[in-house]
Amino acid sequence: MSSATVPRCARAGLVWIVVATLLLGVRGVATATVPIGETGTHGTYSVTDRPAEPGARCRYEGTAGTWYLQRIHVRAPTIYGASALLRSVGYRLLLQRRTAQGWQTVQRGTLVSGVADKRTAATLTGSTVVRDVDAAPNGPRYRAVLALIWWDAHAQVQGRVLLAIEHHRRTSDDSVGRACHGRVPIG
Repeated sequence: MSSATVPRCARAGLVWIVVATLLLGVRGVATATVPIGETGTHGTYSVTDRPAEPGARCRYEGTAGTWYLQRIHVRAPTIYGASALLRSVGYRLLLQRRTAQGWQTVQRGTLVSGVADKRTAATLTGSTVVRDVDAAPNGPRYRAVLALIWWDAHAQVQGRVLLAIEHHRRTSDDSVGRACHGRVPIG
């Protein structure tokens, strides 16, 4: 039977079934973040990251007519467990620097963790990385990446998801961009 002979309401119903099936198969939700890696078994998650509510904040400090990136702060993601039982979940903020070879992790923030199950998200706090100029020298661009982690009952990592934040609020000029500038001339 061709699509021309299928009633319009039947086609609309079929479209909704396909969409619902795809949505039910989605295991994580991240508004505007870019998934850059996934391993193992993990639960659902969400990250607030849009132009009106950027996922990261770039703070600058100035010297001699130039402001330099001083720190990056992210809001806590919402992370649910991969099991019906309470298990540890957490995340770590990664500071990445743009190089000729691509994005490279130059610093790791503190591990922020809590307990969660499939119905209850962990209570987590935001995280900040203060740029170490020796580990992360002045460069053209930096970005925030979240490494989400799920542990099993034996404290072994059972799953990870890496998410690149897409919206960075820059305190140097209150703009929002895909990355933080390493330095900003002022004056």
